[in-house]
Amino acid sequence: MVAYDDLVSLGGMNEAKAKGKFRLEGKEYVVKDGDIMHVLNIVTSPRKDQSASRALVDAFLREYMTQADGIVIDTLNVWQEWLPEFDAETINAK
Repeated sequence: MVAYDDLVSLGGMNEAKAKGKFRLEGKEYVVKDGDIMHVLNIVTSPRKDQSASRALVDAFLREYMTQADGIVIDTLNVWQEWLPEFDAETINAK
């Protein structure tokens, strides 16, 4: 989340992050006029287009984008990314 005025005055998202103006907000946050939201959509279903949950999220995001100004959606598909392997020792390490 970054305020629109900060985004414009600093010249972009990377600059806003560098100046500490980019922040994470939880589900209780009330969006203010001028907020720019950066949403991470994590795709975890191996069923691809056959996944009902993925279809639901896609439909929600499409509709949300028509209603909300200033939203950026990045998608991370865990089935297309390289992820490190976790063995039992790694999982149990703290």
